[in-house]
Amino acid sequence: MGIALHYLYSCYSPRPLLKPEQTEAFGCAQRLSYGPGGRGVAWAWGASGPLVVLVHGWGGSAGQLAPLARGLAEQGYRVVAPDITGHGASPGRRTAWEFFFRDLAALQATLQQEIHAYAGHSVGGLAMMAARHLTGIHARHYICICSPYCPYKGAEFLTQRIAPSAAGMKRYREFVARKFGGASWAALEACGCYAGAGEETLLIYDLDDRFVSHHDAEKITAAYPDVQVTKLQAHGHLRILTTPELVDTMARFLGTAQGASGGR
Repeated sequence: MGIALHYLYSCYSPRPLLKPEQTEAFGCAQRLSYGPGGRGVAWAWGASGPLVVLVHGWGGSAGQLAPLARGLAEQGYRVVAPDITGHGASPGRRTAWEFFFRDLAALQATLQQEIHAYAGHSVGGLAMMAARHLTGIHARHYICICSPYCPYKGAEFLTQRIAPSAAGMKRYREFVARKFGGASWAALEACGCYAGAGEETLLIYDLDDRFVSHHDAEKITAAYPDVQVTKLQAHGHLRILTTPELVDTMARFLGTAQGASGGR
């Protein structure tokens, strides 16, 4: 029953309206198609430069990332942000972990270009890191913005909605773990999605984020100590995506566009 309710509630993907600053930045994006039959929709900013792929979170969209994308394009990067199946302009009213994994692999195959960096927000960052092992996506750098250390947010949601029994929660966790290539829940809790992450990976959190705790950074770096961490403040989980401070933080990590194309 718990698994069924999780599917009913958590896998439904709302399409929230964009804020004015997001709509404005979205207005200068170019629409792209990706995946089988070109059914997936992605958006691009910037005509040239090292390629950065932005990944929205569960229930998000490329439009939420538009101010960040435009800011990076102004720094000299070409930025592409897909709408994962069930989000934004892509088809479907429901989504699933495997849609993130599958769509990111399909986008990389469609782009046919070296990706300088993947950057994911919230569970989009978690899915992006897992997809490296599950589907073979790859880039020179990875940036996770307010991303959980494991897929625990669904369990929190389920607990708040129906307070499942211990046995029901165990079944739910096993159900989720199977989506991650058959991993065990214990492996996911041990930050398994970030396996192999090193200095090419940057974690960005906000001290005032009430959705994903900034202390998740310590869990990840305990397992992978070479990962870099930056903590901002006073933005929260979503507003961080519209702040120039995030653009500046990412640009410093990636280097200038000119330097990025020649290596770090």
